[in-house]
Amino acid sequence: MDKATVISQLRRDLMALGGIRASTVGSFQPTLPEFCRDHFPLGVFPSAAVHEICCSDPESIAAGYGFIAGMIKSVLKTNGVIVWIWDRWSLFPHGISAFGIDSQHILFVRPPTLKARQWILEEAVKCEGVAIVIAETHKVDFTLSRRLQLAVETSKVTTFLLNTSKQEPINNSCVSRWRIQPLPSSSDNAMPGVGFPCWKVSLLKMRNGKPGEWKVRYKQGQLEEWTKPIELANEVLAQKQTPLVYKSKGDGEEKGVVAA
Repeated sequence: MDKATVISQLRRDLMALGGIRASTVGSFQPTLPEFCRDHFPLGVFPSAAVHEICCSDPESIAAGYGFIAGMIKSVLKTNGVIVWIWDRWSLFPHGISAFGIDSQHILFVRPPTLKARQWILEEAVKCEGVAIVIAETHKVDFTLSRRLQLAVETSKVTTFLLNTSKQEPINNSCVSRWRIQPLPSSSDNAMPGVGFPCWKVSLLKMRNGKPGEWKVRYKQGQLEEWTKPIELANEVLAQKQTPLVYKSKGDGEEKGVVAA
């Protein structure tokens, strides 16, 4: 057994000790964007696991919806059934199609009470015929997250919990914790109008990995780091300060500068 094989096996053993069992490791999808790959164990996304997305206001919740949709399309690459459990009429289902996801593959459930929502959540993550479960919740405590994590290790259902609480998140058994915040949409040519969805993505916790923070956008089926907002802003500013030649009332020409 060579050195690389031994190191790889040791990493898998450490992940198992951290609560991610071997059966879960085997289902990882090695499709993470390069900019964040080093922050995840073995450089891949833990698919059969529970992930917490922190979004405390309506704008962040909408950003969380978009980020999860982008993850499903570009990282998980699944066409399986998605169960989406929500507690508010804040999602336009057909809007998900902008991320290349057919809304016909999504089962939207809106339980009338918190107790019913939690019961449906725990039953959904146990269903092996489901690929992904997304659920809004006001609290993700250790007991609930541990039950869900034990269930998905058997069913292999990737689970995203949108924690909409305004309080600081508490310790739990989720494999990762994210904070998603909206950013102005982006374009490649600094033209006005609606561009590609863009978010500030903070990876607050990753079991056996490391935190990170990026500006991320979704473009043509892929998540990518968006590093050009300042550059484009400078380009626009430079264009506004370019001397403009215009006709005066006289016979000559005068130059003027458009103020920034």
